[in-house]
Amino acid sequence: MTNQTTARIEITTPYGSGRRKGWYKLVTGVDTTKSDGYAFAGDSISAGQHDLAVGSVVIAKMPSGSAKNNESIGRVYVVNAGGMEDVAEDYDWDTQFLALRDAVAEHVGAMSSTENQADKSIDLSSVSIDDLLAEIARRAGGAK
Repeated sequence: MTNQTTARIEITTPYGSGRRKGWYKLVTGVDTTKSDGYAFAGDSISAGQHDLAVGSVVIAKMPSGSAKNNESIGRVYVVNAGGMEDVAEDYDWDTQFLALRDAVAEHVGAMSSTENQADKSIDLSSVSIDDLLAEIARRAGGAK
């Protein structure tokens, strides 16, 4: 872990029977009008170590079943200080995709809401009390 707002995670490429590869994606947005993997905006995450922001949403498409009877599982993770936490049930990529998409959208929306609240805060520790009071008085005087 590099600091309190990022966590170091280890990504390993999931393989299924027949050497089918899965993938991970750092999700930055979800288009709920789409009903396939293109619903997820963001960058693919390669195997290896990555420093990701705490609260980031990561999805995984993992191969399951045999080479002949293959299927894929969708999994939703949220990055926390200790790594990645699996925050939802496993979804069958083909039959439960819309539920997976909506679960990811919910977590990405929660992340965006938290980021927006953090962006609105301003560090006023370097502003004197007198200057703050003068600004409050100026604004109160202008309100009618």
